[in-house]
Amino acid sequence: MRYEIGEDRCLTRFGSPVRERQLAHATLGFVLSGWFDYHAQSGSVSAVPGSVLFGNEGEHFSCHHFDENGIRRLVAEFDEQFLEEIADSVGLSKVRFNCVAAPPGKFSAMTYARMRRLSLAPSDDDEAAYELAASALLTHEDSRSHVRVTTRNRVRMLKVLQHIAMHYPSPCPLRGLAELALMSPYYFLRVFKQVVGLSPTQYVINVRLRAALELLLTTCMPITEVSHSVGFTDISHFNASFKAQIGCSPGTWRYSPRSPQSQLAS
Repeated sequence: MRYEIGEDRCLTRFGSPVRERQLAHATLGFVLSGWFDYHAQSGSVSAVPGSVLFGNEGEHFSCHHFDENGIRRLVAEFDEQFLEEIADSVGLSKVRFNCVAAPPGKFSAMTYARMRRLSLAPSDDDEAAYELAASALLTHEDSRSHVRVTTRNRVRMLKVLQHIAMHYPSPCPLRGLAELALMSPYYFLRVFKQVVGLSPTQYVINVRLRAALELLLTTCMPITEVSHSVGFTDISHFNASFKAQIGCSPGTWRYSPRSPQSQLAS
């Protein structure tokens, strides 16, 4: 095995005993849904949808769940020799991920894009896997330290995150989200940024772009329609946000040589 990628579901309920496990391979995990505390040998973080978790081969880790619906992750596992080859080519002396997690944002959006494309691409397409592994090995993104949140605020933030996951195509104004959390806008903004690592507006854009990536990969829906269906009312804003996060236009990314859509079009 050089690499494997697939979806992992964990239905452990809130309050279940925390069980420590050991990683058989170097692993990247993109959190699709759920909220939990991730404890690894290199540190502890609060993981929310859009977070990327790093794990090195042989490391022990555990998860403390807070979402009654369990968690879903897109997981990529890498063979050590495969990572050694990549590390050598980019001038790294150690084959090791440098941080425990990265919050939602530009790095996580690009990581999701590469992982999702790789999960749909032919198994002999190594280029996407090289890009994914190299970016993970090279990142030194400052992962947030373990965030301590009161039980009351945790319930409030989880309610907001679940609301955004269900209603992201609709407007999600700060005041409305704060009212949902029973907080003042300023206090809500402060707690949300502490927990998630982004402002509510930035996080909603991140969720919308992830939905757009899925539609661009798995459908032939026109780009303008994709933009509107995920909540962007202005196509120029969608294009600019997409390029800022993914590094190219939606059309360029959709029809790159490795894209399943480019194969359909050929």
